[in-house]
Amino acid sequence: MKAFIQGIGIVGPGFSDWNTCHRVLTGLDGYHPSRCSDPSPTILPANERRRSSEVVRWALEAAQQATQMAQTDPQQLPTVFASSGGETEILHKICHSLTQTPPMVSPTLFHQSVHNAAAGYWSIACTSQKASTSLSCYDSSLAGGLLEAMTRLAVEQEDQVLLVAYDIAAPPP
Repeated sequence: MKAFIQGIGIVGPGFSDWNTCHRVLTGLDGYHPSRCSDPSPTILPANERRRSSEVVRWALEAAQQATQMAQTDPQQLPTVFASSGGETEILHKICHSLTQTPPMVSPTLFHQSVHNAAAGYWSIACTSQKASTSLSCYDSSLAGGLLEAMTRLAVEQEDQVLLVAYDIAAPPP
């Protein structure tokens, strides 16, 4: 089986896009970890962007960069979203709110706490009805996502699959 990478999107400390990352990985530039500004993926409508969590915006920014580089219509792509921790900040806020008197969970936070939140926001942004899988395999999430994407190509005979692997640091206890 053969598969090819047509586009890459990356955002993280010291990397705002693939070109910046590539220059560091090839030794052309030094790595300077710096806090990235909160991404604002333009593919997501403004009202959804305001409502979305930080990790969703990071995932969608990387996905948008990858589809733009690949010059692919995101609406036509089945997706695989892989994250070790998912919505850790949202879950932290929910757990904290449950310790309060009275324990009250915000409906918005609850809505954002599901593991497929990034996939849901992506399908809303792209108006895509293509199949989507969200998975978590702790430290093996990238490998699990790659395996799922390759399985889609081989078994489902998809022409292309968008794999989005994403995580942000969990908040302190």
